[in-house]
Amino acid sequence: MAGLYDWEGEPGWDESIVIKSFAVKGQKIDGRHAVVSVEYIQVGTLGGESFESSQKVEEITFKLIKKGGRWRITSPIIPPHVSVLATQRHVEGLVRDEGEESAGKWSKTLDALKALSNQ
Repeated sequence: MAGLYDWEGEPGWDESIVIKSFAVKGQKIDGRHAVVSVEYIQVGTLGGESFESSQKVEEITFKLIKKGGRWRITSPIIPPHVSVLATQRHVEGLVRDEGEESAGKWSKTLDALKALSNQ
């Protein structure tokens, strides 16, 4: 991700926003600067060991700068927005890495994510 943004370091995120989809709604380029609006269809938040369902449409306007021939985001700094399938695979990987005893603590989260991926 570091190649996509133009700020020093990144916060240690405690949560990620789980999205169904996103769409670029508009863009304006002025030389080395750009503004891009993106609409996210959110389905929930993964924080700690739990998933909280929430249906929401969010529009974020990103500011970018072109450096070394590549566009990089300068603002805003937002928590990761991750697809349902990628979140599900991440949690399944945690269960594999932590062992089967962790399956119980992740079972509700995995059930919710699987239901969302089947929609």
